[in-house]
Amino acid sequence: SATVAPNGTMVIYATRQQGRGVLMLVSINGRVRLPLPTAQGEVREPSWSPYLN
Repeated sequence: SATVAPNGTMVIYATRQQGRGVLMLVSINGRVRLPLPTAQGEVREPSWSPYLN
């Protein structure tokens, strides 16, 4: 399921590409759409966090 960023500018969602779960980041206006790098494994329910590594 999609989750809107706390500042309301981006949406993150999980999808499948080439048989693998990936995270996609999309701007609210739809102009920017980027896959996010993830560790190995399945991605299913993304959420926003106030913490950065």
